[in-house]
Amino acid sequence: MLKEENVDEIYANKLFCENLPEAVFVISQMGKILLVSKIAEKLSGYSREELVGHNLFKFNFIDKKIYLKLRRIYRKGYPVKTLIHTALK
Repeated sequence: MLKEENVDEIYANKLFCENLPEAVFVISQMGKILLVSKIAEKLSGYSREELVGHNLFKFNFIDKKIYLKLRRIYRKGYPVKTLIHTALK
C-alpha cells in the first residue's frame, strides 16, 4: 500500500516528466512504456494513450539490441549520459 506522501511524490514526478522540454520515454525493464513527455508524443506522432502500456518495440523507436545493451549498462549503475554514449557505439 502506498503512503499518501509517496503518491504525491509519484504524481509530482509524473508531471515533471510529462512536461520536460525533450522527448522522454520512461520504460520498464521489459520495454513497456510507462510514461511519455508531451514532446515525445509530438515527435512520435502517437498520443500518450496510444503509447503508455505498450511495448516500446511495437513502435520501432529503438532497436532491440540497443535497448538490451542499455539495460545491461544501466544495471551496472552507470549514469544516463554514459548509458546513451556507450550503447550507441
